[in-house]
Amino acid sequence: MLNRASKFALGVAFCICSVGNAIKMDIKIHDTPNTKAAADYQSDLMQLENACQEMAHAAAEPLGLDILGPGVGFLDILDFVQGEKAAWVGKCHETGSPSCAKTLALIKKIMDRYTFIISQKNKLEPENVQQMKNIGEMSRLLLAEIQGWSPFLERIQSEYKSVADIFVQLKTPWTRPAKEWEKRNGIEDHGDEITEDDAASHLQLTKHSLHLADTNGNDKLSYAELQDYIHMALELVGILQTGPSDFDSVNVREFDCIHGEGESRPSCSWASRKD
Repeated sequence: MLNRASKFALGVAFCICSVGNAIKMDIKIHDTPNTKAAADYQSDLMQLENACQEMAHAAAEPLGLDILGPGVGFLDILDFVQGEKAAWVGKCHETGSPSCAKTLALIKKIMDRYTFIISQKNKLEPENVQQMKNIGEMSRLLLAEIQGWSPFLERIQSEYKSVADIFVQLKTPWTRPAKEWEKRNGIEDHGDEITEDDAASHLQLTKHSLHLADTNGNDKLSYAELQDYIHMALELVGILQTGPSDFDSVNVREFDCIHGEGESRPSCSWASRKD
């Protein structure tokens, strides 16, 4: 039996319930060379569509989007989050935190990945088993990303005082040769950063999550990148209601030091952004 968080998150990666554009697929199993792949794929579509509708309905009412009717979908929710109507966007920008714009850019990445999956699904040839598997793999990665946000937030809050605490404990000082190499290759010096291996072992971030958070593509996480990823996760967990019933977004914001160094928690003064 899926818990509430998993049930809501299940539908995101591959759901097909955007407004006025429900995508229907009729895969003829007997016409497909690999009947098991086709049957699995068709079953996934049905399950994910149902879960998506339930998740979107749960998120739409608190956001005031229920007035749009039962067709509200995942992209509608994220599009609203990026719009001026979203209260947290206005409040965030009032603080002057540079994390606000970067967080919206990460949310846009999630939207783009979802949109790409849907576009590939629209082009799916019913007899192309490899194409089915590719779309399924992309969907599983995005689904795992979304399902991982809430456990990730709970885990880091239980082990660290703040995002700054995470950073000072896990960062690896750059050596002079490393800095010179980065400079020669035109890469900005962001100072100490968290290696991919440390992020995976200590924060249990998957490679897929790291690539999403690593916006400059150097296979490391800067303080700003880690803060923005946590910011994105906490906002979407709250909005999509994929966390526990007692999820406290205010407390997570304090943990993420979004409101400024030292203003949220004393440990927030231990690290600073280099935007």
